[in-house]
Amino acid sequence: MWNVSRWEWKLRWRRLTFEWEREQLTQLVIDLNRVRINQDYLDKVVWATEEGDLFYVKSAYQVL
Repeated sequence: MWNVSRWEWKLRWRRLTFEWEREQLTQLVIDLNRVRINQDYLDKVVWATEEGDLFYVKSAYQVL
């Protein structure tokens, strides 16, 4: 969510986490906090394996 002009991640887990998951989730939060989101730029997803940036299941299978 946006807090004034800065993005803040508000993550809520659907269940209690296991001990073995906590280190991974802590690292996820650290990594997410490194991402800088800018309100002034258009955000879009690009599928770079196809011409025209269109997504096709066939190309996903080829990538995998």
